[in-house]
Amino acid sequence: MSTAPTARSSRRVRTTWPAGLAAILALGAGCTAEIETQENRFDETASEVTAANPSQALLELSRERVAGDVFHYSMLLRVGSTPNARLRLHRVVREAAPFQPRPSHHAVMMEHGDFATFTSNFISAPAAGEGDHRGLAPYLAERGVDVWGMDRRWTTTPDGAADVSDYASMGFAVDVDDIGTALAFARAARTLSGAGADRLTLMGFSSGAMLTYSYAGAETARPLPVRHVKAIVPIDIYARIAPEDESLRTRACNRRDAGRADLAAGIFDMHEKIVEHNGVLMR
Repeated sequence: MSTAPTARSSRRVRTTWPAGLAAILALGAGCTAEIETQENRFDETASEVTAANPSQALLELSRERVAGDVFHYSMLLRVGSTPNARLRLHRVVREAAPFQPRPSHHAVMMEHGDFATFTSNFISAPAAGEGDHRGLAPYLAERGVDVWGMDRRWTTTPDGAADVSDYASMGFAVDVDDIGTALAFARAARTLSGAGADRLTLMGFSSGAMLTYSYAGAETARPLPVRHVKAIVPIDIYARIAPEDESLRTRACNRRDAGRADLAAGIFDMHEKIVEHNGVLMR
């Protein structure tokens, strides 16, 4: 894994995009303006996007090879003033040169499930004797899709005696809003690098699929020019339980009630070691 150096590409492209980078980050403005942008290295582009938004700060950026010319970028983004107001954004994409993603007309934002992250759900570790990572994200990237992902705030909490005083406020609505932040970042970065300002497909796994449905539903209330999503792909989730599966519905309701009781008692986190162990056994 490597951190980004600072050399600059000299190639320039002319493109048309919503007036001002801040306009994209704020869900866009109706007007357009022709500007000359530089096809920057991705580390420079990421810095430009966050610099245009006073409420954000790029805390770190790393890059690692996944397979062939596919690379994985990981960015930690400060999005507020509370202790855990951080999102980890990911990009898995083919490169034309170091830190130079290949422009692609197809882009997807992937949302992970509970007890997981983008990498654990969508980039599997190399098998014994193999040097390349696998998973859905590399599979799509190898086929020309610009793959993005977002780790929810609670995944960025460091191990040990961390400050979790803001956990009680990190509910479903915050997750939905954070998806909008991630999508705006991705669109702005793609625009600056010459890939265009087209909307993204939003894909979610398990609880990430519930967030996908919720974000897409909320976005329908906005005018089309300021929406970020053009399609959704929910994975491994259901909306209704058939009447003959009443036992499944009962267990789901019991888990809901237990969760609400824990929240009322001030319990809003759990140790994940047993979940991690089960995941290792299932590989």
